[in-house]
Amino acid sequence: MEQTLSIDGKKYNLLYKGKTASIYRDCFNRDLLVDIQEVQIKFGEAIEKNVREGNPDRDPYFTLLQANGSLFFERLVWVCIKTYDTYHGKETKAFQDFVDEIEDYETYVMSGVVILEQIINANKATVQNESDEVITDDKKKEV
Repeated sequence: MEQTLSIDGKKYNLLYKGKTASIYRDCFNRDLLVDIQEVQIKFGEAIEKNVREGNPDRDPYFTLLQANGSLFFERLVWVCIKTYDTYHGKETKAFQDFVDEIEDYETYVMSGVVILEQIINANKATVQNESDEVITDDKKKEV
């Protein structure tokens, strides 16, 4: 996945592929796919809690941020920028220096939320059952 993002009036190119996980691991000593899974689990738990507490219509982006905080999303945007820069021979500022210079922090973090959503949707299975089996009313398989 490759895209362009505008933050503080500056355009950044982002790239998400296998190298992204390697850079994430090297820079943060964490596994990107495990972190993505943890974010999804916490989000699901927060939605269930909202439903139990009578708040099923609470904004999902707010719920996602409330359940996970912003650090993961900061890291995700930065590592996708760094991946693009790595492939194109560019330097990327160190993570904390980069984030410290962001003026429109909310847009930066929300960009991470959008990127996460795109990553998750891009990785969903799209294979359909190719079987010729037909299930009849009496539950027997016919070929």
